Amino acid sequence: MSLCELVVAGEINKMEAARRLQASEWRYKNLESARGLIRGFMGASNKCTLKPRMHHKSTIAEGLAAIKKAKAKELQNITLKDCKVFIMSDVHLPHHDVEAVSIALNRMAEYQPDVVILNGDIVDFYQISRWETEPGSEGVDQELIEFEKFIRLIKQITDAKIYYILGNHEMRLRSYLLRKAKELYTLPQLSYESLFKAKEYDITIVENEPIKLGKLNVMHGHEFGESVFSPVNPARGLFLRAKTNAIIGHHHQPSFHSESNMSGEDIGCWSLGCLCSLRPDYRPFAFTKWRHGFAEVEVDSDGGFFVTNRQIVRGKLR
Repeated sequence: MSLCELVVAGEINKMEAARRLQASEWRYKNLESARGLIRGFMGASNKCTLKPRMHHKSTIAEGLAAIKKAKAKELQNITLKDCKVFIMSDVHLPHHDVEAVSIALNRMAEYQPDVVILNGDIVDFYQISRWETEPGSEGVDQELIEFEKFIRLIKQITDAKIYYILGNHEMRLRSYLLRKAKELYTLPQLSYESLFKAKEYDITIVENEPIKLGKLNVMHGHEFGESVFSPVNPARGLFLRAKTNAIIGHHHQPSFHSESNMSGEDIGCWSLGCLCSLRPDYRPFAFTKWRHGFAEVEVDSDGGFFVTNRQIVRGKLR
């Protein structure tokens, strides 16, 4: 018999029913709340329709499922094998070095890669920088015009597939919109795919993830923040952060670092030179550390790779 039925039969009173109710698996803060429930269900008719609800202890999985989780951006997971790859970083259009870019593109024509990776900071986006900018410099519209000229030139040189890894300078656009014009942030016309005419020129835009050339990870370099900096060289700093085969731009310095782990596996890290001016107005003595350069990578079908980290010194390719 239920508690209410016991009360109706006269075997127990409402107070006793409330005590039993509070002592059972029901969740009530005090005796009075349990007694109030009994009285409420008994009412004037002394009939009870109360049905017990057993307390359910949720599992960890159920508990986590109830917590709202932000939707993560789906990764592209681009892995390329059995191909020749040409990587160029930090052109900073329209602040590029004409001679250095000319040498790089002439080599691209000779090398005839299967893949060209534009490894970040190809466009400068000077006017929307968070730093102070000088009036009269080229605006975003003009920079995008120069970028299109640059892509057309590459298309004339090679039929290679083009991947564009966004660098910190390209990210200036997103940062600017979030700071100054959130209302325009979702406009498709202001997406990177639209501004860089990715569909028209068959360019794959890659953001915040590496492209894997077999066992080699290609990133711009800003993804690690400033922690990649090393007093030895950027490649050494990259090794300490990535702990795997990787190649970056961003630092405008060609460098290489290699070590083996306890399993006997060789790990190599590279940083690339730039193709922009070595004497920018904001850093007139940058030429003391910056160097012009680019990279060629041959990737085997089994994921093995060979990197040629090219430098351009006094107009000569090394």
